[in-house]
Amino acid sequence: MSMRARFLLMAVLIVGVAACASEPIQFYTLIPPDSAMPATGVAGAPYQIEMLPVETPTQIDGPQMVLRRGGGEILLLETRRWIAPVADEVRSAISNRLTRELGTADVYGLPRTRDAAIYRIKVELNRFESYLDRSALIEATWSVRKLDTGAAPLVCKTRTEEPVTAGFPALVEGHQRAVVRIADAIAASLRQMATAQAASCP
Repeated sequence: MSMRARFLLMAVLIVGVAACASEPIQFYTLIPPDSAMPATGVAGAPYQIEMLPVETPTQIDGPQMVLRRGGGEILLLETRRWIAPVADEVRSAISNRLTRELGTADVYGLPRTRDAAIYRIKVELNRFESYLDRSALIEATWSVRKLDTGAAPLVCKTRTEEPVTAGFPALVEGHQRAVVRIADAIAASLRQMATAQAASCP
């Protein structure tokens, strides 16, 4: 290879590396706009919720998006990220939906400010899978328990797979819809508990 050819090859490599290094990072959130997922509940619930931190598999507990492909292949995307680790994003999104849907407040980490019943909610992600241009899948085990009583918690599992169109924004919207479905399932059971009905899994 001539000196000129080596120089041109080196220049192409440098430009390529610089282009990759300068690719902007895109950030996404699991909390949908209010207009996208309107709440159907009413304000003024006589109870509060305590949304505990979400447990999630180690493989996805980070801000980077993780895509699944055929044959068990996993792709970790450095330039496509959630605004916070997945566990924190899921917790925020479920809390946001529940407080709006139930018309109450999330008092996790706060002192009790009034004499009101508190329902503790715990969520564990079993699966959080992203299939670009295909679907967004979330499977979660969750429980609801009224504090200061001897009642056992209600434990349920919800699995939802949302079809999506092409592109990352559509994939993110699919995950937003899936989280809302899980939150709405929790809300339905919690309403049963709060009205002294026999609570059951949706």
